[in-house]
Amino acid sequence: MKTSVYIYAVPVVSVITATLLLGERLTGLALTGMALIILGLVISEGRLPLRRKKA
Repeated sequence: MKTSVYIYAVPVVSVITATLLLGERLTGLALTGMALIILGLVISEGRLPLRRKKA
């Protein structure tokens, strides 16, 4: 399970590294993608308390 976190974090780290080291421009699309990846990781790891309806 921990391996998948690192695999999904690779694009986020790549964009940040390219921005800092190579001077690449950070676009809105890249920011949106990074936010979605991080949100997906938070949800999949169960760190975001989601309300569940009682049956």
